[in-house]
Amino acid sequence: MTAKLPQQPPADLAAREPGWRTWPTTDPLWHIANTSGPYATRFAAMRSYGPLASARFDPHPPPPGDHPTERILYAAIDPAPAWMHALRNTAVQIRYDFYT
Repeated sequence: MTAKLPQQPPADLAAREPGWRTWPTTDPLWHIANTSGPYATRFAAMRSYGPLASARFDPHPPPPGDHPTERILYAAIDPAPAWMHALRNTAVQIRYDFYT
């Protein structure tokens, strides 16, 4: 099981301003979709089922179930982190420095 970070959010989290970043629509985002298994989604679709024990940053409230107003899509600006996320629970290892 992947550890969630942090277990308890900081006390001042609600008062913090989000760090939004504008992403150009011409620049790619990398996402490796789970096309089979219990939580399969189609490519580029946001998952509404959660929270999953293996997903560190799921926004879904407990208990696990379908939460249509809370969706998540894990994406990266480089292919290596997307592959690392997709293969995080396997024996496959990816060297990030290979891509940089």
